[in-house]
Amino acid sequence: MTFESSRRPLSPLKVALALAGVVLLALLAATAYVAAYVDHHKGLVEYAISTAFEREIRIGGDIQLQWSLTPALAAKDVTIANAEWGRDPYLAKAGTVVVRLNLLALLD
Repeated sequence: MTFESSRRPLSPLKVALALAGVVLLALLAATAYVAAYVDHHKGLVEYAISTAFEREIRIGGDIQLQWSLTPALAAKDVTIANAEWGRDPYLAKAGTVVVRLNLLALLD
């Protein structure tokens, strides 16, 4: 006794579209998480920037993600510490700092 399946095998196009849909949903979920909780990771952002600039960076206000073709991070009340030999304790103080992210450049 043999049983034949009445179902046709999935075409490679359907499998590729399904995988693309899953990846798109994962990217949307990750983006929504970052947008909602970026302010909760302020310490990590401060540490990363301080390490890159080799100076203490403090963000006193909120961090927000701004949506556009070139998304941006906006931080309020930012201070950058001066070098030890400097007169003023701060190299710079800013009410708002906006950093634009060119995501298309990552594809090069």
